[in-house]
Amino acid sequence: MKRVFSLLIFVLFLNGCDDGDLTLETIDFEAATTQSCSDNNIIYKLKESEALLLEIPKTTFVNEPSNIDSATGYYIPTVIDIDNSTNRVVYKFYNGKVTSENICNTIPPATPYVTDQWVATSGKIEITTTTQTSVGSIPGSTVITGYNHHIVFKNITFAKKNGTQVYETFVFGDYV
Repeated sequence: MKRVFSLLIFVLFLNGCDDGDLTLETIDFEAATTQSCSDNNIIYKLKESEALLLEIPKTTFVNEPSNIDSATGYYIPTVIDIDNSTNRVVYKFYNGKVTSENICNTIPPATPYVTDQWVATSGKIEITTTTQTSVGSIPGSTVITGYNHHIVFKNITFAKKNGTQVYETFVFGDYV
């Protein structure tokens, strides 16, 4: 009887440990180019059937280099809260190849359509601005040709169908 009882306890112990079918999904847009819509405040990256969208006022991107911390020598980024009204981050999944028309048009095409989306519920947006320069026409001079805005999300939490996904540091990339 002790053996049967011990065997039963052992079987319950093995079945009692469940990982909950935990699946860690990752967002990877490193190879994607940052684009923007001309008619709204959306900056985005596309990858086959996925889109990573940042909706933020274009006035946030000041064409002025970020200050440098005198103690560390590093740039001091502009920090903005993700608030889901003015500053939003959304990760969308489509049932086919996604294009800029799916993102920027007021009335997007019927296909492909969104099959799932994760909405950032909290976190920070850090923007570090640097100048882009080229050699000037006068010997030894440089000319500012543009500004590069490096965007990083800190402690960003995405709400998704089966819970949340948190990234301590997530690099969105450069917006020129």
